[in-house]
Amino acid sequence: MNIIRTLFILGMVGMLLTGCQGLATDPGAGGQARITVRQGMFANARTGAPFTPFGVNYCVVGEFKTGKRGHATFSPSHYDREFVSTMMQDLQNWGCNTVRVFHAYVAAEDGIIKSRDATELSPDYVANFLDFLKQARAHGIRVIVSFDVWSTGCKWLSERELPFDSDYQFPLEEWDERYKRNNFQLCRTPARERANTIIEFIRAIRKHDPTLESTILAWELENELNLTDDKPPFDGSVQKTTFGGRTFDLRDDTGRQAYLDAVFMNWCDYIHSAILHEDPAVLVSASVFTFAAVGLERPGAFTGVTRRDHRIPARPLALLGSSIDFVDIHSYVWRDLDGTRDELWYLRRNMESVEIDALRAKAAKLRKPIIVGETGVHNNYTNRPGLSIPARVKLGADYLHNHVRALRDTYGVAGMLFWTYGTKALPRQGLYYDLNRQPLVRDLYLDAWQGADTRRKEGPGK
Repeated sequence: MNIIRTLFILGMVGMLLTGCQGLATDPGAGGQARITVRQGMFANARTGAPFTPFGVNYCVVGEFKTGKRGHATFSPSHYDREFVSTMMQDLQNWGCNTVRVFHAYVAAEDGIIKSRDATELSPDYVANFLDFLKQARAHGIRVIVSFDVWSTGCKWLSERELPFDSDYQFPLEEWDERYKRNNFQLCRTPARERANTIIEFIRAIRKHDPTLESTILAWELENELNLTDDKPPFDGSVQKTTFGGRTFDLRDDTGRQAYLDAVFMNWCDYIHSAILHEDPAVLVSASVFTFAAVGLERPGAFTGVTRRDHRIPARPLALLGSSIDFVDIHSYVWRDLDGTRDELWYLRRNMESVEIDALRAKAAKLRKPIIVGETGVHNNYTNRPGLSIPARVKLGADYLHNHVRALRDTYGVAGMLFWTYGTKALPRQGLYYDLNRQPLVRDLYLDAWQGADTRRKEGPGK
């Protein structure tokens, strides 16, 4: 890392922490003000007023014209302006201010790019994304934009060099088929594609309407950032590896975790530096699931563990140590069906698996917020014999209330987003908890975050 690049990033981060817009003009001049981070909390960059991200996820999965399925929220074949308008009005009416969405990763006539040989983002796709931002702004809603691990493989995006390319090393410079999906964090080319994709959307917004830039609350580098231990180099095929001037023993739990931390931090810093070069004022984040969610007690505890899910999440402590602005930890309701271990027991287990005490202390020291960008209830959590659908909905809503209230009051998270608002199509399962179709779930979710504590002895509402 050379001194020029180091000074650039430190300067940009410093301006964000002080609320200064720095090299970027204030895009809120004709609309919303930017949201920034000050003293470890989200704030309006213009007024300094506190901002608490609260709202929903909006996720449309569909089939593209190639036959491939994937995130299709803005696909010309699936985008629904009228439904989006209804959702934005609902969110405003409910007192929400944030929605999280996913970009597509499919190259198709109705995809994010029309083919892998493309030299521009799909104009129709971009138009839908801009329409979404306009509708969000009209209702006072901010947008977190996320990406799944997959990419299009477009050379225009993956081979175009970034401003600080030469300052970063990667374990793999070119895609290595042996590593399968682990290439996405270990290899430079997919990381470069992610960075250039975000840069192209920033430029598209700026070209069409610069005041829409401030509607973006954050670019989330990846949804549930992880690597897998059933593929190299974590499947036992590699014993030692060198990266960033350090040698890591992957046979040892400590060495393996240290290597994971180094890889994830490098990946985040690489993409973040490119985004800052394009837009010094925008916030950047990454999200993870907990270690307990995939059968791991804590970071660095791999030996002797047998599990079906081979994913290893990025360690939140490591992500806080990278240059990103905040961390998003996903936390869903879970409990034993017989009530032996309730939703608060499982919540504590999940939070302990991400080293919550050390995490909160480090977040306070670095002045970076922690949010829960996905929470919710799934239909199997209340699958008790003899219970009617309405009774199960009531149980799910009560469990959710307890879970969200504890995240707010006990764990002090700085924001909360529900999975999901819902879509126009009916869910395939008989029981679901989408907010647009379950008013009881909606009301208890809103009360758990917004209301005073009248239901449980967990301290006053905030």
